[in-house]
Order: sequence, then structure tokens, then C-alpha cells
Amino acid sequence: MKRNTLMLGALAATLTATGYLALQPDGEAPVAALPATRRLPAAPAGSQPPARLANPAAYRQPEHPRSEGWTALSPAALAAWAPPVTPQRVLPPPSAASGDPAKPRPPAFPYRWIGLLMQDGQATALLDSSQRSLGVQAGQELDQRWRVVRISADRIDLIWLPTGEALTLDKR
Repeated sequence: MKRNTLMLGALAATLTATGYLALQPDGEAPVAALPATRRLPAAPAGSQPPARLANPAAYRQPEHPRSEGWTALSPAALAAWAPPVTPQRVLPPPSAASGDPAKPRPPAFPYRWIGLLMQDGQATALLDSSQRSLGVQAGQELDQRWRVVRISADRIDLIWLPTGEALTLDKR
């Protein structure tokens, strides 16, 4: 009990200090005093700037002292720091025997069958996806890619419109 009281007291003090600092106008919060800036004295008239400022190309930066004695990294060490390589998906070439280009396969049906509604002898299948829920009847199109052919108590028959391939969605 005593520990909880101490923790609540520390929390209250932290929140009070945070609230106080949040209410202060910008630049006026109490901070530790910074040392005053010094200005360098002006160069006497007629004096020359240092050689490194007058001709920067003549000034050579010395080697970093820690870089001496280091060995070159091995290819394995360099590969460990390289970004990961993602394998490229290679599709098999279309078969030359058929003469027809390969028909595209229908994608996975994007909806889940969640229920069936019967009204005046008309079946309406209730479908759900991550983006929307809807009710469809036989003959309707979904997303301009699927057509509902038939709805029964245990399955929905669909056609993928680009190729006319049939798909059956069973009740689970």
C-alpha cells in the first residue's frame, strides 16, 4: 500500500512539472544558464589569413589516427550488412504444345459467406470482406469480376468474368 502511494506521488509530481512546462511560452521555460558566447578579436589591418583559409586546396586534412592498422572487410562481412535480397518469382513459359496462351487463373474469392437470407422464395447470400459486407442474389455481378450463378442452402456457384471459369463456394 505504501509503495502504491509513493508511485502515485511520483506520478503526480511528474504530471505537474510536465503541465507547468507545457504552459510556458516557447523559449521562456526555466533552463540552466548557457555560457555567454565569445567573439574573437578582429584581425589587425593588413594581416594575412592563415594559409588553410586563403587556399583551401593547399590544406590537407590529416588521416584519422584510428583508421591506421584496420584490415579490409571480407566479402562475407560486407554481405552481412547488405540489404536482404528478395527472390524474384519466375513464371514458367507457356506451353508451346497447346498453341493458346495460358489462361489466367482466377484469384481467391475476396468474400466470405456469412449467411443466407430467404425472402419470398428468393435467396440472398450475405458476404463479408475486410472492406465491406453485402447481400447478393443470383444473376448479380460482384466488383465487375464475379457473377453469382446460383445460390442454394449449402453452396454458391460463381463465374470469374475474365475467363468464364466456374467457382463453387461451400458453406462452412
